[in-house]
Amino acid sequence: MASDTKVSVVVLTYRPQMLVELKENLASTIGVEYELVVIDNSRKEYTSIAVAYNEGAARSTSPYIAFVHEDVRFKTQGWGALALQHMAEDDRIGLIGVIGSKFKSYQVTGHPNSIEEQRFKCGTVNAPPRILKAEDRRREPVVCVDGLFLFSRCSIIGSSPFDVSVVKGFHGYDMDLSLTTHFGGSEVVVAHDISVDHFSRGHRNMDWYLTNRLISRKWSRHLPTISRDVHVTKWELFRLELKTIFWLVGKNRIKNLLKVPLWTVRFLLRPRSLSR
Repeated sequence: MASDTKVSVVVLTYRPQMLVELKENLASTIGVEYELVVIDNSRKEYTSIAVAYNEGAARSTSPYIAFVHEDVRFKTQGWGALALQHMAEDDRIGLIGVIGSKFKSYQVTGHPNSIEEQRFKCGTVNAPPRILKAEDRRREPVVCVDGLFLFSRCSIIGSSPFDVSVVKGFHGYDMDLSLTTHFGGSEVVVAHDISVDHFSRGHRNMDWYLTNRLISRKWSRHLPTISRDVHVTKWELFRLELKTIFWLVGKNRIKNLLKVPLWTVRFLLRPRSLSR
């Protein structure tokens, strides 16, 4: 019988040495009983991380589950106990990450969101462990978190697995899971007391763009959205959406200003008006 505090750590791996180093790091830092579920993709048998992670979840035998990149190293001692403590303190929490954003546009964006970053970005990666003061928030509500570390309950992943119809490659799985959790009524949070190093920045290729476009369309009735602790009007949400459009256009050439009315009209013609 599985312990009520046991954690299943699911890792999709294709670099043996990275996995060896992660195993050593987990054993010395997690601080709770755990099992390691390794999904070996060294032969590139998996073309979708959603399929791999769903298989990992099905093989898990614990009440809690962590999806972890193989190229991360935990710097916080007892991070597993801290994650469990967050879950125990608030049963509304459905997903914990270490970096994310309070705002998600309808446009094709990642996380943390790039507009007004200092206002909406939460969490840090590749930074010294944060020394929290008594008045500091140990966790903070967000809308979406990065997939380098995803901590959830197995019951939630079992009832709402990764969407293989949308996530057909290796991008967007974290965004879709975040929005599934958020719109499903549970809380998505960033834990400020868990510190992680990540040895790759990832890359945004055509697979990233196409997958995130599918995610925007899937959740079009609800986007844009903002975390429940940020109180804004519908007009303010609309303004943030427009700022996102102009920011995206500003990253490219001036000729792309033609996309401003196009993207704005496309946004306005969604199936439903602004919603929280």
